[in-house]
Amino acid sequence: MTLYTRTVQQNCQPILQTLTIVTILLLLPAAVFGQGYFGTVSGILTDSSGAIIQGARITLLDEEKGYRFTTTSNGEGRYLFASIPPGSYSVTA
Repeated sequence: MTLYTRTVQQNCQPILQTLTIVTILLLLPAAVFGQGYFGTVSGILTDSSGAIIQGARITLLDEEKGYRFTTTSNGEGRYLFASIPPGSYSVTA
């Protein structure tokens, strides 16, 4: 190995270490978020004739743990419950 090759390797080593650390720091949040333990529940609220129901209060109840979430249907009858823990739920309006 020549003196030039050793010098290049010695000069590149800190750069490679820095790039490795930066890469790990950039990918860590994605890995942590990938372990999220939640889901969503959504739908469109209509009556028996198929007409959209606006402004209705909708309740999502966890049958096992008793968690209760509420929301209101929008102008298109849509509702959304986000970041809901896993479980067995019932929905009422």
